[in-house]
Amino acid sequence: MSTNLISLGLQYLTPEVIAQIASALGADRTLIGKAVTAALPALIGSLGGVASKPDGAINLDKMLNKQDPGLLDNLSSIIGGSGQQDLIKGGIGALSSLLGNSSVPSLAGALGKFSGLNQGTSTSLLGMLAPALFGLLGQQKQKQGLDASGLAQLLTSQKDNVSAAMPAGFSDLLKDADIPGFSAIAGQTPRAATPTSTEVKTSSRNWTTWLLPLVAVAGLAWWFLGD
Repeated sequence: MSTNLISLGLQYLTPEVIAQIASALGADRTLIGKAVTAALPALIGSLGGVASKPDGAINLDKMLNKQDPGLLDNLSSIIGGSGQQDLIKGGIGALSSLLGNSSVPSLAGALGKFSGLNQGTSTSLLGMLAPALFGLLGQQKQKQGLDASGLAQLLTSQKDNVSAAMPAGFSDLLKDADIPGFSAIAGQTPRAATPTSTEVKTSSRNWTTWLLPLVAVAGLAWWFLGD
């Protein structure tokens, strides 16, 4: 069975942890829960977009080698504690280095628009989730013996899982924000253009323009030649 990173991530992001995050960020628990279900596939999809490029996969591999392997298991003890700000700062910095400096505010904005959280809270949430995701990837890297190429394959193999977990409408927000891995997600085969009402009217007038003289000529021919 192939690895589903989203399912594995949700095993750690339990309702209790989500409630803890909401309390630590001073936000509504329901909004945080909604944001987490959207942010997790978004982060995995965006990292997949980065890892599909050789330099991106290498940079991600190097970053994972620097991560604390026990962070994921200790996440709940860090949230709300003295290490929370360092966790958030480190997560945002890591995401910025991988996705690009402008992508993190754009992702936070899309997440806030979807969930109802403000920009600051959405950014802090991403800063908390990113180290957890890196910890998860680090576990899989060690468990499966993955190098940079293997990490890239693992992340790009998540495409169907990401699509299945993505809340309705959120992928469009990510596409509009030009988030790596999602910039062409809604760009399936373009549909044939549907004629506008103006085009239909113009076509109708053009059709009438050549048909009426033809009818007139046919009528005259019948009149003169009919006998």
